[in-house]
Amino acid sequence: GEKIENFTASFSETIAERRGRNTEFAIQAVRRSISITDKEALEKNVIDIIANDIRDLLKQAEGREVDIDSRSSDAIALAVRAQVPIYVDTRVMERVAMTPDAHVVSETETEGDEPVDEGRLSVFTDFVNTLNLDDIEGEDK
Repeated sequence: GEKIENFTASFSETIAERRGRNTEFAIQAVRRSISITDKEALEKNVIDIIANDIRDLLKQAEGREVDIDSRSSDAIALAVRAQVPIYVDTRVMERVAMTPDAHVVSETETEGDEPVDEGRLSVFTDFVNTLNLDDIEGEDK
């Protein structure tokens, strides 16, 4: 029990410190099972924003740089909906990049134009067009 508590308190403190949060609260929340209201969390620098729904969150976050730790599909859906750029670390792109086979390149190239195969891109267009964050449960319409 005590080892787990010490580890969890230390882990919480580290996360709070990295994010510029209230480290003392992070420790006490673990050690004393402290819980607070959303307003208290805002006052104590535990959170940045209190939002009623996704639209309110996006409105309040406007102009801020936000790192999202989520599944890729959720982050892409949110970025598309919010109409914000998506940044990908160069190392990730280098790791997943693929060079198309020669026959694929020759099929899609036309003189003077960049190679684009609209048929192959349509699957992505269809996916993006089906994204709808309004479907998130609990959001006010």
